[in-house]
Amino acid sequence: MSYDVDKDGYFTSEFNKKVGIPEDIKIYSSAMENFIKAQNNGILQSYTNIDIAKTIGNAYKIVSQLIEKTPELKGENSFSKEDLANYFPQNYLIDKNTLEVKQTFSYEEMKDINAKGGFKNINENEKLSPSFF
Repeated sequence: MSYDVDKDGYFTSEFNKKVGIPEDIKIYSSAMENFIKAQNNGILQSYTNIDIAKTIGNAYKIVSQLIEKTPELKGENSFSKEDLANYFPQNYLIDKNTLEVKQTFSYEEMKDINAKGGFKNINENEKLSPSFF
């Protein structure tokens, strides 16, 4: 499915409305298309069909929750590399059905949990995910 882009190659505010993200966020369409191609055709192919709008909407929903759950980042609109390295959660536990972030974990917390044998009580509706690779 194709979406309208502006003269600079960014998805339009109409796309943002459809996806459920703020109208002032700029998403470069070619970057998303390249990401989708890599996911569909790469060596580490994970998916056969990706809905760009749903993917962006879901990502925004999750990242927004991660920011809100991090006191040092809450309410901020932009972040430095240092902010992301020092404060952004390393991993998060999410409800797979609702995309609700249930818990976040720092790098140190993850080290401690792994040293103690890892997670024991994750149910089938939950998923532990890394924030960044």
